[in-house]
Amino acid sequence: GDVSIAVDHTQVLPEIKLGGAYHINANFGLVLAWAHVFGFDRKIAVTIDPNNPLGSININLKNPSMNIATVGLEYRFA
Repeated sequence: GDVSIAVDHTQVLPEIKLGGAYHINANFGLVLAWAHVFGFDRKIAVTIDPNNPLGSININLKNPSMNIATVGLEYRFA
């Protein structure tokens, strides 16, 4: 038989972010941003004696890649 474990855990991941603001007038602005987080898979495979009912163990500690878009309004107090 096989045993598989996949776990997401807190981790520091590399990220790039691009964004900007468009000022509608002196007080209001529109803010747009996009970010990509680079996730990766770490895999551990252990093979146990095939005569044992537990034939192999596969552990996959993964954090997915993410794309994040942000839209917002900005107000400046005079």
